[in-house]
Amino acid sequence: MSEFAWHAALDDWLAEPHKFGHLLGFEKLTHEHDRWINFFLKTPQGGRDILMAHRNSYKTTCGLVALTLLFMLYPELRVLIVRKTDTYAAEVVLALQKIFLHNPVVRMYLIARWKCNSAQTKEWSQEKTVFAFKRRVTVQPSLTAAGIGGSITGAHFDYIWLDDIVTKEDRYSGAERERTKSFVYETANVIEPTGSIMITGTPWHEDDYFSTLPESMFEGRKFRIGEIQIPEITPEWIAKKKQEMTPSLWAANYELAHIFSDDVIGSFETDAVWDCEYCVAFIDSSYSNKKRTDSTSVSVIGTTKRGPDRVFLFSGRNFPKSVADADTQRGVLTFLAQFKPIDTCLESQMADATEIFFAALRAAETRYTPHWRNNWTKKHQSVAKPERIATHVTANKYKLRALAGTDAAYLAEIANYNKFAEHDDAPDSLAGAVELWQTSPSVARYIRITSLAQKALRGA
Repeated sequence: MSEFAWHAALDDWLAEPHKFGHLLGFEKLTHEHDRWINFFLKTPQGGRDILMAHRNSYKTTCGLVALTLLFMLYPELRVLIVRKTDTYAAEVVLALQKIFLHNPVVRMYLIARWKCNSAQTKEWSQEKTVFAFKRRVTVQPSLTAAGIGGSITGAHFDYIWLDDIVTKEDRYSGAERERTKSFVYETANVIEPTGSIMITGTPWHEDDYFSTLPESMFEGRKFRIGEIQIPEITPEWIAKKKQEMTPSLWAANYELAHIFSDDVIGSFETDAVWDCEYCVAFIDSSYSNKKRTDSTSVSVIGTTKRGPDRVFLFSGRNFPKSVADADTQRGVLTFLAQFKPIDTCLESQMADATEIFFAALRAAETRYTPHWRNNWTKKHQSVAKPERIATHVTANKYKLRALAGTDAAYLAEIANYNKFAEHDDAPDSLAGAVELWQTSPSVARYIRITSLAQKALRGA
């Protein structure tokens, strides 16, 4: 091994880095990926470069190949790997650790050049890694992993790789988009003056981090589907994938573009009979009572006893004012009295206002006869509204049915919803009701009681 001609080998690998990738186990790389790998290798000192490429194009793989070569060229490098979360960043670190520990070609190189039999040191974790072939001691390790929002203050790096830092969270949340931008701006304080920053990913929103970069940076750095040949991406694969995704998701992930519409949720099957043993309700409301801006939507949901599979039956109603309005409060409670939910949740927005109306609704409900046992709760929604609706309504549409006679305006708002819709209280309240059903202790208790009763009947 000591006679391994590392000089010549390194020259060959740098000349055709995709072939070096094959030696690392990344056999799907083609000669077209050489250009991408060189973006990493030749990122300007004191500057930054970018690679925006469609999903399934192996851009992250190219980064792994390039970083392996960079460490073989410059063993003193201090590299920061940033991805959306700590866990995702750690995946890259673990992949590089595996290469330097177990790949026979890399081990031969380390032995021949550095007389290093093992790259591992005592500092060897998912967060921080020091390579044994590092020739001098520095405060920062060879590899550091961080998710967006992680602490990097006071550190210093020679190379920063920002990989897939823009994700679906940025698509649905303005706060997340700003959090991503703020963290990336902070990296300017930890990169050495002669250091390099490499950015890879796909866009998810017209106002995400990529929108802050000058258009000139994307010249020759933006690769849509079909612009680089990937053997397994055939016309048949593309057709199937497009059917599985909404138009805007396809555009963002594969065309690297934004369109301002998605497939709407669409209409629901209806059912003429409400035969749910019990149900839950969710109230989505604003509280300022301003004209033209306030509204309230209430949804109820339960499971019907008919059919071989559990089918969710729902109904709801929209009101043009907030629950600060007395008539709206009466309308909501009259609606709830029709269905007698065992659990009702009021969405919390402003703590003081929520408590006032929460107490008023709960107290007024006792005047309805016959009275029923209803567990009132309130909840502040922390997940972005489009993601809540997608998770709880769109994903469950196949088993959701609307009760015949349900408020037409309420149903139309749900059926026509997309993330750019002007009105979204109805789908948001339905999403809240579905989530409440799935998490409600009252529902769990009723299911348990019903199950015990059925067992007792079978035993009798």
